[in-house]
Amino acid sequence: MDENFITSIKKFLVFLDLISWKQGLALQDWADLMLEHVAENVGALQAGLFSADHQQGCLYLTGSYAVGRSELLHQKIAFGDGLIGLAAQKQTTISVSENIPQQFSNILMHQVVTPRQLVILPLVYNKTTYGVLEFTHPNSFSQRDLLFMEALLPNITSQLIFLMNEIHLQKLYDDLHLKNKLIESKSEILERANLTLEKQKSDISCQKEEITKQHQKLQFQKEQITSSIHYAKTIQEAILPPISVFRKYFSDAFIVFKPKDIVSGDGYFIDEVNGKILVALYDCTGHGVPGAFMSLVTYSLISEVVSKCDQKTPSVICERLHHELVTRLKQEDGSYIGGLDAALITLEKTGATSFELEFVGAKRPLWIYHAKSASMDKVDRTTRTIGLKTKSERQFESIKATVYKNDVIYLFSDGCVDQCDPERKRLGTKHFEQLVAQNAHLDLAVQKREFDRSMGSYQFSADQRDDISLIGIRL
Repeated sequence: MDENFITSIKKFLVFLDLISWKQGLALQDWADLMLEHVAENVGALQAGLFSADHQQGCLYLTGSYAVGRSELLHQKIAFGDGLIGLAAQKQTTISVSENIPQQFSNILMHQVVTPRQLVILPLVYNKTTYGVLEFTHPNSFSQRDLLFMEALLPNITSQLIFLMNEIHLQKLYDDLHLKNKLIESKSEILERANLTLEKQKSDISCQKEEITKQHQKLQFQKEQITSSIHYAKTIQEAILPPISVFRKYFSDAFIVFKPKDIVSGDGYFIDEVNGKILVALYDCTGHGVPGAFMSLVTYSLISEVVSKCDQKTPSVICERLHHELVTRLKQEDGSYIGGLDAALITLEKTGATSFELEFVGAKRPLWIYHAKSASMDKVDRTTRTIGLKTKSERQFESIKATVYKNDVIYLFSDGCVDQCDPERKRLGTKHFEQLVAQNAHLDLAVQKREFDRSMGSYQFSADQRDDISLIGIRL
């Protein structure tokens, strides 16, 4: 192996040890020393380290080299704002060699020397931005300097993550100090933090080994949590009525039920009540685990209200459900923990081919496809959320209509229209209506496949934005 290469590697390892965190150093002190060593090594004019605060969605100055700190100590830079915020948001290195923004110069430099090159490097781990490094040069950085700074990023990122975790632990325990015995006496989380603290004293290979170990533990915890959520999904699916129950009462039906995060805040209900078929689709506050809790509570309350109500009409059921949610979630004072939007219908056969439909929509509409005229009706909803107590509460308005055999009824959550494409363009009610209307004459199994195909094509590589639920019923 080339001796010059070996020598370069040894020097690089020595430099990594030089900028490593030492016990007793605060985050700001470590950042200042690290920036000083790096800046002097690459001939930088000035340098800064900005740490990410994900709860606030911003970055704040943590350490600096040859920079007037007083103006920036309490300043926050939002993700996406300016060059620093843009580098953090896009997770990409930004290099500016001319036309450096004047306000950037005013903030970071006292206009003693005008920099000729500005380089901003994001500190990213596991697709998350933890901070940003900023360096300026009176002329320009060499290719060696740029490669050197890029090579330092994993080490600096790991140390920043560790120190930010330590700060987080200090906030959880007001009297916590960085002492091994106190950390060991608290909890398993503090013990791991202590182990990480001790490993920082060792060489670079030990540090990498510890990071790998921590990653494995986090992966195991993630798998355990994911496994638990998948089990919760099994419970949720077992509680919700299967498609066979719908086909028991109607000519045909389909259900599209796509949770955003394994479990869903949406849900649906069906039952025979006094000779009428009651169908409800509801969209609870939130998604994921919190939404799923609300969904299961809602299903239980609907079952209870339906069994206890003397008048089992959609409007009465909505009013009772609203009252129960407000009471049981202790929202009588106007506070809001959770609620739901819903569409409820009852169907009663009135003739050989006719049915009386009664509908109440709590911020959710009802769509009806009339097979005979091949036309689509959109029945509007009441602009009121179930579970949200207001000073002047509107009554849930009941709407009646006559429908006929082979007509198709559609109930859906707002996730159907709120889905975005990779360009973040929302599908919208108009395009969703076109999708439903152009397939409404087809068999329901074909409609379901077409809906899944069209929504998947529109979403493509974009993340699912919300829980998606759609029920189609053919009379």
